[in-house]
Amino acid sequence: MKLNLVEIAEITKGQLYGDDVSVDGLSTDTRNMQADVLFIALVGDSYDPHEMIEAGKASKAAAVLVQQKVNTTIPQVVVKDTYKALQQLAAAWRKRFNLPVIGVTGSNGKTSVKELIKQILSTQGNVLATVGNLNNHIGVPLTLSNLNESHRFAVIEMGANHAGEIAALAKIAEPNIGVITNIGPAHLEGFGSIEGVVHAKAELYQNLSANGVAVINADEHYREELEKFIGDRMQISFGIEKHADVSGKQISSDQVEIITPIGEIRVKPQVPGMHALLNILAATAVGLALGLDLEDIKTGIEKTIAVPGRLVMVEGLAGASVLDDSYNANPASLAAALDVQAQEPGEHWLVLGDMGELGDEGVFMHKKAAEVAKEFGVTRLFAYGELTKHSVEEFGTGAAHFNNHSKLIEKLQEELSAGVCVLVKGSRAMQLEKIVAGIRTNKITTNKKLNDKANGQNNMEHNEHVA
Repeated sequence: MKLNLVEIAEITKGQLYGDDVSVDGLSTDTRNMQADVLFIALVGDSYDPHEMIEAGKASKAAAVLVQQKVNTTIPQVVVKDTYKALQQLAAAWRKRFNLPVIGVTGSNGKTSVKELIKQILSTQGNVLATVGNLNNHIGVPLTLSNLNESHRFAVIEMGANHAGEIAALAKIAEPNIGVITNIGPAHLEGFGSIEGVVHAKAELYQNLSANGVAVINADEHYREELEKFIGDRMQISFGIEKHADVSGKQISSDQVEIITPIGEIRVKPQVPGMHALLNILAATAVGLALGLDLEDIKTGIEKTIAVPGRLVMVEGLAGASVLDDSYNANPASLAAALDVQAQEPGEHWLVLGDMGELGDEGVFMHKKAAEVAKEFGVTRLFAYGELTKHSVEEFGTGAAHFNNHSKLIEKLQEELSAGVCVLVKGSRAMQLEKIVAGIRTNKITTNKKLNDKANGQNNMEHNEHVA
């Protein structure tokens, strides 16, 4: 983003104090600030960056955007609300570019689908895409602020835990194509019910441009409800079980077939499982909506690697295997991960952390998680977190609860052996990547090896994992 302070003051309805200098980009973190940026003071519950500015921590910045005038020699623009101003700047900057913008949301699989779309579109030119999981009211504007003339496409991941948040992000990003991966019981605390989740995610379709394209999951239980928000816009469906514009099937341990209106292709994805196939089909639908040929779509899919912490198989201690899905969790993504684990030989163990933001359903969902784990053949449950105490109670023999990471790691280090596959799964707040670090070697099991093990995946449940 390249703007001068007069423009910034006009966009944000702020007051400029000091020289009218130009800025080259935005920053909200004094720790990794580049020179010549506009530092935006986003006040937190226990952090006031205005104090940091006065202490000289933002001295690299060309200017600062603040909610109150501060004592500094750096030019400053004072606004009523720096969060709102950040979003206003991003929206104004996005309007300067005439390029396809793809919005991606859903209860599970957002990040994986975003990465697939990014790689597919990269066969055509430079792509701006959400980095990591910067998918909220701060991350989306910061991502869009990086748009420049070299970009041919933008792929924006959109997350939410309350109604209205996706709509707000879509108004900033103005997507031409919207993808909803699926609907599941995630963030029920904020949405209130599964119906609340449906309506919140559907805000993406509702805010597409009039000639936009809605990419919809044909296998989704709530498809009919979602379609009410599409209106007269074009839609492209993807799925495995139900009739869809883009469908697919597993044809061997390491190869899938994708069937589209313009032909069929066989690809060798680097991530196994039917959950991954659904992600691939969603991304393929986006490629078709943008007129890509099947060979370019195939190239992009085969270049896409697993996202760290999302169903990545690594070598564990004592010859065990560790299925690292520690990045986040909800009931649907847990079922998907257990489904992938079920294709692995040997004994199956589960390290389960609390699944957050389930509201009044929390206790029930954690008891249900234990039932589901047993149904998938899990013989040992290692639990961490308050809610997983209910999982341990429901699981019974073979389950144990731990109050800290170190004790859990110590127990696993003592008991892991060759022939054991342990799935590590929990919400972000559980920090279960620490468990993975404590029980793995430094080697990553190649996706080919994992795929070679994964036989019979056509019978798997069609759930997505958290992204």
